[in-house]
Amino acid sequence: MGYRPDPTLTMLASNRFAAQTPAYRATLAYLVDTREAVPSRLYLQRRYLGPAKRRAELRGYQLSEFDLADYPSGQIASNVLYNRGVQGLIIPQMARSAEPMLRASGWNRFTAVSCMLGWVSTPFHVIRKDIFNDMRLLWREAVARGYKRIGGALFQHDPIAEDDYARYGASIAEQRQLIPESQRLPFLLCGPEDKEAFLEWVRRVEPDAIISFIETPREWLKSVGYRIPEDIAFACALVEPTFAHCAGVAALNDEVAYAAVDFLATQIHQNQRGIPEIQQTLLLEPQWNEGVTMPHVNALVAAK
Repeated sequence: MGYRPDPTLTMLASNRFAAQTPAYRATLAYLVDTREAVPSRLYLQRRYLGPAKRRAELRGYQLSEFDLADYPSGQIASNVLYNRGVQGLIIPQMARSAEPMLRASGWNRFTAVSCMLGWVSTPFHVIRKDIFNDMRLLWREAVARGYKRIGGALFQHDPIAEDDYARYGASIAEQRQLIPESQRLPFLLCGPEDKEAFLEWVRRVEPDAIISFIETPREWLKSVGYRIPEDIAFACALVEPTFAHCAGVAALNDEVAYAAVDFLATQIHQNQRGIPEIQQTLLLEPQWNEGVTMPHVNALVAAK
């Protein structure tokens, strides 16, 4: 009949009904896979769950955790979710072992969004931190604070993870741009659990500051007597709330979760289901967490 929605009226209606408690609360599922044996990686799976639940509640949805490990195949898991009336899925970072389940048929019946960049890639829209610019910010802050011998403890996953490429690319570009060739230190590319290789690298290159994508190396340095930041300054690209005293880029767990729920709700309202024709990625800009582990060099000298 030629009807076209009026965007102004649509906005007014959204504001009106947003203030009401809906009689029907649509269901969302937050996928996890507890077959993952490494505790730190299980934490990475669930780090968005709490804030996602809070945001879903505000948006009029119920969000529940759903463990893929309870089902023998992805097809069966998706059937269970579909029969429960689940409309939307949030998929966090998972181990590679989850990929066959996520690649099974049946997931195209849902609206899905990923909060991941790691071992498993999905064809759904993605909400995540901007890893490339996180690393750029780390290098630029270290240089701006007066450090000369900056060591990049980049590490390397086996098998390689998608975010490895972003860390390497940003670090190579920033080191070439900001550090004179005579002062460039070799990157550390061992596994992220290899403490001895890390400490041997520290003794060999003698950095005055280290930037890493995880906080663990700071603990390794302290365990063998290094003072942070007096002997070596330190900053990482994933500062969790539990160690906010560390300098670096904030983890933004709440912000990623909120954006994921908002994006998912919009897609559900537009009846967008299954694999999108063009995958969209929403990147959250880096936010610096000051902490105490990478002060300005002048402040360190004054303290001495």
